[in-house]
Amino acid sequence: MAAVTADQIRQERAVELKVYETAAVVTSNVVYVGCLLSFKPGSARVMNGVATANYRCAGICEGIVNDSGSFVSTITGNTAGTVRVRYSYGQEALFNCITAMYTYTNINNTALLKTNNEVEGTAVGTAALRQSVGAIVQLQSTNSVWVAIRRFGIAAATG
Repeated sequence: MAAVTADQIRQERAVELKVYETAAVVTSNVVYVGCLLSFKPGSARVMNGVATANYRCAGICEGIVNDSGSFVSTITGNTAGTVRVRYSYGQEALFNCITAMYTYTNINNTALLKTNNEVEGTAVGTAALRQSVGAIVQLQSTNSVWVAIRRFGIAAATG
């Protein structure tokens, strides 16, 4: 299992809960349809999902929104921010995972982003690298789980 470098057809269910949003892609970053996206810290831009400190998961890339005025063959961010993606969250999606994560004690626990195509548990690394994707709702096989994709804030609310 590893990050992918091509568009994917991701299995989804509970799509009636799906929410769509758009965001500009980080300059020079290439994203893929069907893959997880991460918000760049201090920015409203997204990039190909990767376990990196201070990033947070945005959801799944659904497709390109091209306002650049020119043909776009790959979803690669530009400085102007005119290459954007439509992404979604709220639905349940099937993701690859490590075999050690495949245990009934992880049902309703939070899946963490490992790559643009994988989720994992605390094996992702330090707390700074961990991006919550959503709750594990069903075990599919020894290397895949269904995850209810949710949005999480960057910090706990005060008060």
